[in-house]
Amino acid sequence: MFFHSCTENYKEPPPREINSLKKFPNELVGKYYSDAGNQSYGLFVDKKCFDEHMPFFEIRDSGVLIHDYRSQEYNLAPKDSAIDHINDSLVWLNESGVISPCKYLKCGDQIWTLGNDHVTFLTIGDSAELKNFKGYYFFSYRIENNLWRSFIFSARANKLTLYTHTFQMRGDDKLNGFTDVDTLATGNDEYYVINPDTTELMKMIKKKYFDRLLTFTKR
Repeated sequence: MFFHSCTENYKEPPPREINSLKKFPNELVGKYYSDAGNQSYGLFVDKKCFDEHMPFFEIRDSGVLIHDYRSQEYNLAPKDSAIDHINDSLVWLNESGVISPCKYLKCGDQIWTLGNDHVTFLTIGDSAELKNFKGYYFFSYRIENNLWRSFIFSARANKLTLYTHTFQMRGDDKLNGFTDVDTLATGNDEYYVINPDTTELMKMIKKKYFDRLLTFTKR
């Protein structure tokens, strides 16, 4: 999953001194669509179709629903040999003699099947926690080894900005200038783990440790 690869490992849901909220504010609830080219996320679907039909994630009052789409492209002119027949809502594909229906999006002379939309719902109070501090939201979810990952974002009007940094399995020297870094060894894997307080987190944001900003529009 894309989001799983762009956040750090935390010992506790950050910021560690701040109490959790019970739900998302009403103004944040909605479906969010990527402002970037969709190929940045490994999804090779026509951008117009992606923007119009495929939310990247949905914020609900009780948590976040994350979409992880899988897609395949087929031509209509000339018609791809894998297409058996098609109607307004489904395309029937012939795969080694087995004909099966799929949902699809049509853009010009091409269609993209959506055979699998792997969704994950992260529920506040169960697998996730939400915190707010100085205009930033921290939506954290539990992972293996009792660690946490966290989406850090700000929101204004119908725009959401996600602060990310490329995940490094075996540590990141840039972190040492902001907060203490511990190491957790599990089997053949080794993880770095941080537990920043509010001062350290604000320094990480303002000094642009999170050097990759992604924007989304709510519709």
